[in-house]
Order: sequence, then C-alpha cells, then structure tokens
Amino acid sequence: MRTAGRSSLLVAQRFVWLAPITLIATTYPVFQIARDALGDAVGGRLAWFVGMSGYWAVWGCAFPLWVLGRSRAWEVVRPQRMTSRAVRHVGFVVAMAAAVRFLVPGMAYEKATTGAALLLAISPFANGVLEELMWRGIFLVTYPENSWLGVIWPSVMFGLWHLVPTSISPGGSQVTMVIGPTLMGLYLAWLSKRTGTIWWAILAHTLGGLVMIS
Repeated sequence: MRTAGRSSLLVAQRFVWLAPITLIATTYPVFQIARDALGDAVGGRLAWFVGMSGYWAVWGCAFPLWVLGRSRAWEVVRPQRMTSRAVRHVGFVVAMAAAVRFLVPGMAYEKATTGAALLLAISPFANGVLEELMWRGIFLVTYPENSWLGVIWPSVMFGLWHLVPTSISPGGSQVTMVIGPTLMGLYLAWLSKRTGTIWWAILAHTLGGLVMIS
C-alpha cells in the first residue's frame, strides 16, 4: 500500500466510527427544511426525495470515496460471479423483505401520484449501491478485525438513521422501521465480511427495496 493510502486509512480509522452520528445530525435538519419548503408536492414525496438525494450524494458517494479512494471503492463493489450459495443469501433477504412488505401492517409505501411512484422507484437502486458503500463497505474495510466497529455499530446506527426520512414520511411503526433495517444490516455486514465484497449486499438490498415499493 502506498504511503498516501496508508495515511488515509489511519485518518479513517480515527474518525469513521463517528460518521453515523454526524450523518444523522446533519441529515435530519435537511429533511425538515425540505419538508417546510416543499410541503406536499408530488404526494409529499418530493421533500423526501430531496433529502435522500443529499444523503446519497454526500454520505453514499463523496464520503466513501474520500475514505476508500476510487480504486478501493470499486474493489469492494465490483460485480461477482453468481454462485448457488450467493443466490441463497440474496434470496433470503428478498424473502424477508417480502414478508415485511406483505405481512406487517403499514409497511407498504404510499404512491399517491405517478410522480411519487417514479421517485420511489429510484430509491432501491441508489440505496442498494450507495447505502451499502456507506454502511457496510467503509466500515468493513476500515475495521476488518473489529466486529463491534465493523459490523455491529454501523448496523445499529443504520437502523436509527431510518428515523430521519420517516420523520417527514412516516410509514408503519417507528420500532419496526429501526429493528428491520438493523437486522438486515447485521446480516448484510456478516455476508460482506464473509465474502470480502459488498456486491451481494448491494444485490440483496436493491432487490429487497424493489419488493418493498411494489
């Protein structure tokens, strides 16, 4: 590893664990401002989409690229050859998403207008790549030998983060909106740690997200 890369990693190891706290503290007011400015535009989804777009751009893209660099980021996200074991893991996440979507009351996303449905349709793909890079990729690379900081801490904070977007577009119980993503985060972190890539987590997250908005 080059000296610059080693220095970047040392900086990341000192500060990456604080990223979820900073993320929640900075994105919450953005969502509130968007709601106040845009109100019920596009069935109330435009404010949500504006908040999510800022989250994706800063925390799902810019921050992971700063921590990992482009080459390392690509290394952890690049597509992998499909195996039967990978199919089972991805299928398990999709099946759990379907169970939550269709069996838990209040978990269906409201699609009051065509515009709202289109905005929602973008989220599984953006979340699948950018959330996995943020919540799984940088932590597993930065803390490969530390299960607390590499797996548990970001998974719990990933669950708590969901209270931010639901603060302006509530759906289902707040407890469910925290517990579900936390458990999913733990499973995807375990899968990524075991396989050495977040590609399968990206695929599972994207497909699960599509099920949730169906």
